[in-house]
Amino acid sequence: MLLLGGAGLRVPMGEKEPFPEAPMADLVLHIHRELIHHLSGVCLLRDL
Repeated sequence: MLLLGGAGLRVPMGEKEPFPEAPMADLVLHIHRELIHHLSGVCLLRDL
């Protein structure tokens, strides 16, 4: 399990990502938004 503190969230993502200079916090927030977006679609389909 990877734990990121305040300093870890400010570290650049690195060369493997499309935006290597962006902080790790941007990636964490993007994943969070994507999960909300896609799982709300799953919930909608379950209600149909």
